[in-house]
Amino acid sequence: MRNFLAATLAVLAGFALVACGQEEGSLRTIENATEVRDRLEGTDYRCEEWTPAAGKDGFCRLPGKTGALHISLVDEPAKNAEHELEAFDEPESFLVGDNWLADCEDGDTITGEDCQGVAGILGADVISR
Repeated sequence: MRNFLAATLAVLAGFALVACGQEEGSLRTIENATEVRDRLEGTDYRCEEWTPAAGKDGFCRLPGKTGALHISLVDEPAKNAEHELEAFDEPESFLVGDNWLADCEDGDTITGEDCQGVAGILGADVISR
């Protein structure tokens, strides 16, 4: 019984450490791109215009910008972002979560500063050329 209790406490302590390792409010994993839209609501980077895309994806036009973030649910988002950066001239950066990515810094109106601001709100990584 004592060993069972010790093992249970060790597992619970591990869960607590994992939970503490994630930023509060981060969107590392999403089920639908609308979660990104909803998290940006009320910030300087809110989606001024939202357009649903294929599946669970979507486009978020940031305030005062002509370009839009294309949020896509994908397997291996970091690998996908690196491939896109090697294969194409644009975008310059991607926002990357655990199961999603968004093209960013379009060379037109979405800047690197915008990408960093959105990434900070979402708890996402930025991968750039």
